[in-house]
Formats: sequence, structure tokens, C-alpha cells
Amino acid sequence: MENSFIVIELKGFTQLAVELSKRMDQIGLTSERVRGAGIEIIEHIFKIVNKKIPFVYKKQIGADTWIIKFNDLEDAIKFGYHVFSLLLKNINENGIFFLKPSIAINTGEPRFKDEKFIDDKSIRTYRVADSGEPFTFYILDDAINYSKQYSWVKIKEIDQDKSIQSINWFDIKDIDVKPLIATKFVLPTLLLDSEIIYSNTPVEAINNILHQQESAHSIFTFGGPVPIDPPYYKKYLKNSIKLIKNKTDCTWVVLSYIPLNEPLLGLTWLELCKRLSVQYPQRFTFAAFLIPEGQLRPFSYHIYNESIVQIGLRSFSPQHGVSIMNAAIMIRNEKIANRFKNEFQENLRKIGPMNDGNYAKITDEIKGVNQYIKKKAFETVDKLLK
Repeated sequence: MENSFIVIELKGFTQLAVELSKRMDQIGLTSERVRGAGIEIIEHIFKIVNKKIPFVYKKQIGADTWIIKFNDLEDAIKFGYHVFSLLLKNINENGIFFLKPSIAINTGEPRFKDEKFIDDKSIRTYRVADSGEPFTFYILDDAINYSKQYSWVKIKEIDQDKSIQSINWFDIKDIDVKPLIATKFVLPTLLLDSEIIYSNTPVEAINNILHQQESAHSIFTFGGPVPIDPPYYKKYLKNSIKLIKNKTDCTWVVLSYIPLNEPLLGLTWLELCKRLSVQYPQRFTFAAFLIPEGQLRPFSYHIYNESIVQIGLRSFSPQHGVSIMNAAIMIRNEKIANRFKNEFQENLRKIGPMNDGNYAKITDEIKGVNQYIKKKAFETVDKLLK
């Protein structure tokens, strides 16, 4: 069976978030928080369904669209059915009325570039989901014929277009995977001016960072060099560089510790941040200090808009030989954010912004920096800044 994929689109999600947050400033309810809660619900349901029905990968595009790829059509249809079923259950039991998904399913290999679909089939499938009705499960093209081998799939035609039909998911009864029972999910707790979000994995933590960066007007970042190889960190780097280049209403201040015994990673990060501070001096400030081999590494944190703090939680990684971030806590509280910011600014004042002298001193002291390391680090930075 050919690979299959589904596109899930939340109808009117952005507009609804704006409307729900209007005149709610007194309790700090913003459209970003509404969207964050909606995304948290959707991602939680994906996790529940994924325990029974595996997918190849899941990708979020923008704030209200997901594309999920499967090895075969049967899994894709079952996944969509259970997503609808669990959301409907939560609408009825928990009053989650503002999430209105539409699903379109097709066969093939979706292709992307810069967070956009680039092949005709993916674009067509997205457009069907985007223009579709809430809680409607559309099936397109070859997927229609392939689905006929499953007795439990009931198709109904939509007007005269034979290439776009819909699955009557309400009538699915003989499916071999019993309807899933949703475990209780915990949304960020609103306590007037406070909110806490726990990220269970580094991927979740990075996604929360990306979401906050999009709407921030000031960002303070403390931590070690960002790894280049893991896909989620590469996504973070590319997104951050793009925003630094183009988001003129946001200022960034980065304070980093550089390990003495990681020459390639340390020099790459040092060079990247130095170049950004030279190219965008009004928007990007960078400072760094060395930590010796074997020293306990400080935790990382980000401060957004002087009101939100994301704290990276670490654990020892046998693969890397050091502790790395594997989870995070995001706190929305101005008093807590202000404590972190004051400490950050004091440390920045003591260390001082990066200049040619500091750069040369740190580079000379990092162990193992040679011509090969320099060449590889500079080539990596060149690619990231293209």
C-alpha cells in the first residue's frame, strides 16, 4: 500500500483565539494563551491515539495545521477517526467548543520547503481541509479507491466532484481498534497572573520556545551552546536566525557558557552569535564565559517579554557524557520573570558584551581548536546564515 497522509486543519482557530481573548487583559488572557491551550489539547489527543496507531512523522505548520504521514491508508483513516471521536468526547464532557477540526486524507509523499507544501497533491489536500466543514473527514483521489477494500469505511459523495468524497466516520462500527478512552489532560493552570506549562520532552520544550519567540518583543537567553545535529535544535536555530533577521520589533540578549573541552560545538556557537551581534547590533547582544572541564553545567532559561520564563531541566546523557536538557517548565509570572531578568542583567554587566578581544581570548583557551575545527565551524555557521 502506498504511503498515506492526513492534513488536520482547525477551522477559524486564529480568529477564535483573538475573539476569546478580547477585553480579558485583567487576567492576562491573550490570544497566544488561547492558541497555546488549543494546541496543547490537540497534541495530547495525538499522543493518546499514537499509542495505538503509529505514524511515520507529525509536522505542525503554522498555528492551526498538522500533517501526519502513515505507512498505509488503513492506519491514516483509523487515526483520523479516533482524533474526531476523542475531540467530540471532550466537547461534550469538558466544554471544549472552540476546536473545530477538518481532516483531508490522501496517498503519496508530502513535500515541504520553508514550512510550506510544495507538491501539487499536498497543496490540494491542504486546500480541501482548509476550505472544509468542521468535523468532516474528506478523502481524495486514489485514496478513495484504496479505501473500498475496508468494509468498515463508508464513503459518501460530495456534489459532482468524484475526486473528493467524505468518510462517514459516525458510522464506523466494525473497526478492529476499539474507540479510545481519553485520559484527563491538564491545561496550563490559570491563577490570575500565573501559568505553568510542563514540557515532558526536549521536542515539546523547543516547540514552546518557538511559539513564544513568534510574539515576543524582548528575549533574554541563558545557557550553553545549542547542538547543531538534532532536528529539533536545528529547527530552533533556523527559526531564531530568521526572526533575528526579519523581526525588527524584537531585541535579543544571549549570555552563554562555553565548555573548554567541546571545541567544535563551542566555536560554532561562539562564531554564530558573534556574527549575529555584528550584523544586527541594534537587535542582538551576545556575551560568553568559559567553564572548565568537569564543572557542573548551569541550567538554561529564556525570558520572554519580561513576563514569561522557560527553565530547561537537565539529566545525564550517557551518549553525550554530560547532562543535557530533556524537559522544561514554562512559568508566566512577572515577579518570577523579573527575578530572573535582574540576575541575568547583573551577570551580563560583569562579563560584558562580546568584542574581538573576548572572542580571541575564549577561542585561544578552548581545548582542541585547530585549523580543521575552525574550518568546519565556520562552514556550519555560513550554512546557517544563508
